[in-house]
Amino acid sequence: MGNPKIWFDIGTPFNCNLVDAIIKHLDSSYDILITCRDHDHIIEILSAKKMDFLAIGKHGGKSLNGKLKAYAERVILLTDVVGNEKPDLLITERDPSAVRTAFGLSTPAWTVFYDEREYWTNWMVFPLSDKIFVPHFYDPPELEQNGVTLNRVTWFNGFHTAFLKDTWSQLNAKNNSSQDKLRILIRPEFEFATFFNTEKKPILEQVVSLLVENNYDAEIVVFPRTESQQELFSKYPSVTFIEENTMDCPVINVDLVIGSAETMLMEAFVLLKPAISAIYWKQSKPVQYLLQYIDHSTDPQTVVKLAEKYFDKNERDKFSHKAKEIVDKMDNLGFLIAEEVKKRFS
Repeated sequence: MGNPKIWFDIGTPFNCNLVDAIIKHLDSSYDILITCRDHDHIIEILSAKKMDFLAIGKHGGKSLNGKLKAYAERVILLTDVVGNEKPDLLITERDPSAVRTAFGLSTPAWTVFYDEREYWTNWMVFPLSDKIFVPHFYDPPELEQNGVTLNRVTWFNGFHTAFLKDTWSQLNAKNNSSQDKLRILIRPEFEFATFFNTEKKPILEQVVSLLVENNYDAEIVVFPRTESQQELFSKYPSVTFIEENTMDCPVINVDLVIGSAETMLMEAFVLLKPAISAIYWKQSKPVQYLLQYIDHSTDPQTVVKLAEKYFDKNERDKFSHKAKEIVDKMDNLGFLIAEEVKKRFS
């Protein structure tokens, strides 16, 4: 018999970094197949990480029609590829097309419970999942309402992003190097998400405008999700953009994160960086948990005032110290999943 073949399917930028972390905890006795969809810089991120992957399908956009067609088309494309590759296990955050393909081809699927607001997506994914990794702050009724069978759950402590603890050594190296001016990362909202059914508010645009007007000695970096977001922030000449990700999570290279990106706010906290939430829609359970520890406001002027506090390195260090006490107790999801893989094939 050959090596077990693990199929990873990637549908979000978060999943790029998680898959990378899992693979780093596996050894050469496993064959790896990576598929992804063309969405939100995923291809650029995987390319920067020098990971071998197959780009199959794309995001369906805002409309339900488009989402359904993209799902169906991707199932067809994945069926041909995966049918030839014959993997022994699928690991994905919660991509419906990958999980449906795996189920149809009798391949076990392991998934991650992330967001109770994605009700319909969850019911397409978790009833077909053989193992589901779930953070401790969800309770059984919430999971059952989202299609999770409790005896298939593997619990973990803390945020999904806690695998980023593996990169703390890189943070120490950066912190000990010569400091440039303060870098502020702005990450806009995910307008294509099914739960984003609220009217868009220009909070971050106004925050950036205030930061530019006040002419702080800081570099403002925006990580847009779409071309329209890039155009929106391009009117500020002093603003720079992350157009293609580096091998690392971009939060590693900044000092403060302001945004409406739930995952990136959690990444910032795990990486011991001050973060300010400007989320103005219904918060997920992970975000409710996160807001115990980071600042939050939907008023642009208040957000800027909160940011000013962290221009002081002593304040940033105080935040880092408190965050580390909490994150130290969190499970490394990348390591946990890798250990479960080793148990399955031992």
